[in-house]
Amino acid sequence: SAREADMHVVGHVVQGIGSTHALAAGQVSFEHANVHMFSGGDEALDEGARAIAAAGTWVGTVIAQRDGRCGPPTGTQQRIIASLRAANVRLLAGTDAGIGPLKAGMALHCELATLVAAGLTPYEALASATRNAGEFAHKHLKEQVPFGTVTVGAQADLVLLPADPRRDIGALTRPL
Repeated sequence: SAREADMHVVGHVVQGIGSTHALAAGQVSFEHANVHMFSGGDEALDEGARAIAAAGTWVGTVIAQRDGRCGPPTGTQQRIIASLRAANVRLLAGTDAGIGPLKAGMALHCELATLVAAGLTPYEALASATRNAGEFAHKHLKEQVPFGTVTVGAQADLVLLPADPRRDIGALTRPL
């Protein structure tokens, strides 16, 4: 039916299922950029990332620690982000805010800092939380009012910062 055609599958890639089966099922976004999306070593990461990009599937990152501290990414997380970035997979910054000590706001700041530490430029990390999120919502949620960019007609929440977050992602934690 038309209603079913408008429904999109989003969510986690369950361990043991992997991205191949999720892509075949038509999943339009994967949550948590982690090894459950892939099977095998580095070549499998690169191959899997290319398949995700070719399918037009988005990846919600969610790589920051869940203990409330903003620690560095693991080597595996760095490799996954590098593979996704090289394949031009569209990334969506995400968090597990509300779980344990993770609080809204700071959890996103930590996620963006972790993405930069994992190899994204500050601009790419910012885009994952703004422009990319707006594009995803427009395409899959059928949002009529654009958001995620500062453009004519777009809905926007603007924050004044003491420094350019495209150079210093930490500026986001110091709003004026």
